Amino acid sequence: MNRREDPSDELQKIWRHDFMESKMEDTAMITILLQEKRRSFHYLVQGQNLAEYMLTLALAPLTALAAWKADVLVIQLGYQILTVTLVLGAAVIWLNDRKAHVGGKIELSVREYHEELLESYERRIRFLKSGKYWGAIPLFFGASLVILPALGRVLPSPWDIVMLSALLLVAWIGIWHMNDVRRVADLRQMKDEIQTLLEQMDRE
Repeated sequence: MNRREDPSDELQKIWRHDFMESKMEDTAMITILLQEKRRSFHYLVQGQNLAEYMLTLALAPLTALAAWKADVLVIQLGYQILTVTLVLGAAVIWLNDRKAHVGGKIELSVREYHEELLESYERRIRFLKSGKYWGAIPLFFGASLVILPALGRVLPSPWDIVMLSALLLVAWIGIWHMNDVRRVADLRQMKDEIQTLLEQMDRE
């Protein structure tokens, strides 16, 4: 005669079954949230890059035309530097946009996908914070060669240099605030939400 199963064993089986189902549901929910975060990140980066990409490509022909028509060698050189910087900037933005894409499928594990998404946020933050160096400095240098001769015609020295420095400083602060403050703050908030999901997954 078979021994009747202990009720406590039966309850333990039910508890384990419910626990495993709950854990699978939590993992599935985290996976869905991660995919939604990935899509939001993709649309955000794509929108920012597209706007800057179109702006640089729209300005490059204008600066190239101005360089071709300029009579003063210094001004011509300034427009040439602006044109080259804009074209190279568009190429850098395009390459960064391709690298910013996170795979749409979770091929290995939720954790690895999680960590890859966090690294994508970090790469984007580094890219935004570096823009004021690799992009702004050559642009400001080219713009200085164009603007300074014009200011020299209407302002006596050294006020032309003071005015140029003030304009460049305002532009620098604007770029810094847009990228290092506003955009990076938004990304850090999104990254913190991803990190919270990771900590929640570790606790389960």
